[in-house]
Amino acid sequence: ANFEVRLYEGGPSRFDIVIGTIGGANNSATVGVQDGSGSFTQFACNTAVPNNIRIAFTAQACGTVTVTPIRTNTNTPISTNTPIRTNTSTPIRTNTGTVVRTNSPTPRGTSTPRSSVTPCAACAIELLVVTNSCNIDGTVHWIAVAHNPDRCMVSAPWRAELQVRNNGGNFRVVRIQYATSNFQSGDTILDGVFCYHFPSNVRDVRVEYLFEDQAGRSRSEGSNAIIQEKEAPPNSYSTTPDSGIPLAQNGRTSPDPDTCNADMAAPPMPPCVQSVDPCGVTTHVPNTQPSK
Repeated sequence: ANFEVRLYEGGPSRFDIVIGTIGGANNSATVGVQDGSGSFTQFACNTAVPNNIRIAFTAQACGTVTVTPIRTNTNTPISTNTPIRTNTSTPIRTNTGTVVRTNSPTPRGTSTPRSSVTPCAACAIELLVVTNSCNIDGTVHWIAVAHNPDRCMVSAPWRAELQVRNNGGNFRVVRIQYATSNFQSGDTILDGVFCYHFPSNVRDVRVEYLFEDQAGRSRSEGSNAIIQEKEAPPNSYSTTPDSGIPLAQNGRTSPDPDTCNADMAAPPMPPCVQSVDPCGVTTHVPNTQPSK
């Protein structure tokens, strides 16, 4: 296998795993990160991993807490610009030139902490990686890793689009899987399988994962917790470039902070080899699972 781990100086909470060309059968790879207590985030487990991808891992806290001690005794006046003598008559100045004096060195062992956390109303979910690969039966397997940095669970509708391209130009959407899922704090791994018979003139295939609440892009009305699949409407095209990151001017970024608007496409790949029609047999049911 050809891979490397990138560590960033001054950024111990982030590292990347870059996978190049994997030799052999490439059907039993396991990729993830685990801390000393046994908690881990898993990207792939005993399965095929696409070539030439970068997987970014970022450690996030469940909530940022600012502790502010509050004095329980009331005999310590604090004034601004008014000198108050201490027992030793020694003034203590702040950076702004304000004189702060205390009557006595009062202990603070009974302080009460206050916490400041991110409001739960906003949606800050981001997509860490989206990949696609071919199963041995010719179906397309996709994986998406979504990260919720907030302490609160977010329920959001999403869809995964199977897209094809003939000879250049934009990708055309042919199949859609969609649902409304709960995204706990931290990373959530989602995956599914598309069964589609690729015409002979198809040159490139990819899967794009995005949230439904995006301007002019809602094609899967009636989503619910059960993952569903349907044929894409005619002439449905994606403007996301081959880099997988949507252009800022394509109208997909919502101004509403309460709306989830993450969007990412997997790297294009050749159509899967299909010796027989893979859609004539029962295939894998898409699922979502929070990472451990």
